[in-house]
Amino acid sequence: ATGDYGASSATGDYGASVVTGPFSRASAEGDQTIAIAAGYQSRGMIGETGVLVLLERDEEYRIVNKLIACAGEQGVEAGKWYELRGGVPVEVQP
Repeated sequence: ATGDYGASSATGDYGASVVTGPFSRASAEGDQTIAIAAGYQSRGMIGETGVLVLLERDEEYRIVNKLIACAGEQGVEAGKWYELRGGVPVEVQP
């Protein structure tokens, strides 16, 4: 999903979900999936065996922080939505 407020979801095994637009949502819930939320204030969610990639951007959309984590690492839990703020994954509402 590339537009503002876009959404992408991967529900099958080995899938990928990628969003690049501002305020977008990426979810990947199958086995061995990846969710990548690269847009300004975008959010991501993964399943038990997933990998979450979050970028944090400033108001001019420059990348200022990044996170790559599996469920159970760096405060990321499966089935919960996260946004990167100050380099830390913060649980948020979808």
